[in-house]
Amino acid sequence: MAVAVTTAGLAVVLLSPLVLWVLAKAPGVNWSQLQQVSQTYGATSTILSALALVGVAVSVFLQVRQSRAGATEATNRFRLELVKLAADEPTTYLPCLGMPKDGQTTDAARQQLFTLLWMQHQFLGFQAGAVDEFALRSDVLAWLFRGEVGREYWAEARHHWLQEGPGRTRTHVRFARITDEEYELAIASGPATVPRIPTQEGFPAPAPPSANSIKYWRPAATAVLGLVTGAGFTLTYCRKAK
Repeated sequence: MAVAVTTAGLAVVLLSPLVLWVLAKAPGVNWSQLQQVSQTYGATSTILSALALVGVAVSVFLQVRQSRAGATEATNRFRLELVKLAADEPTTYLPCLGMPKDGQTTDAARQQLFTLLWMQHQFLGFQAGAVDEFALRSDVLAWLFRGEVGREYWAEARHHWLQEGPGRTRTHVRFARITDEEYELAIASGPATVPRIPTQEGFPAPAPPSANSIKYWRPAATAVLGLVTGAGFTLTYCRKAK
């Protein structure tokens, strides 16, 4: 269909001089009047041309934006693969990232890498509009800064996030400022409530059996023991009778 329409349009353009030559010989054709009528469509043609140019510009802008989004997604996916590789073989690859630092364990370095990826994921959600400011403050940052890992990460990375430059968008600056505000509120509220690495002592001990459970289980256990004992005496008596 597209090829047929294009061919028909080209045929009309190529044959238009011949059609005009035939009309010129037709009797009763007032070319001066036709010229005046055609000039009235000049303004409309200009407006349509301008609208077409705007449409082309918008299309190019959307294509560039989509291309950047695809490049960002590919970069984040590749970064995730690299972090997974470093987390799976920390002894080999963590030193390439300057980790673990002095006095830092391998598990602590892995936690820092996870926090970094998690923060970048939240920023992408905030940038895309999937995470609003209220959810970012209450559901994301409030929980992040309850723990020691989140506080230590932001204390080291806040300078990088808050740094303004040519490559920083308004959304990036807004995200960094919101995060820094919640960090300051968490520090002012007191020490972290979630330790870096929980120990066995931190888990609750199993609850002792209640008095009601002992009350109901004791008669049942006595009845079962009586049945077993009676069955044993019966079998012994039958064997002796034989």
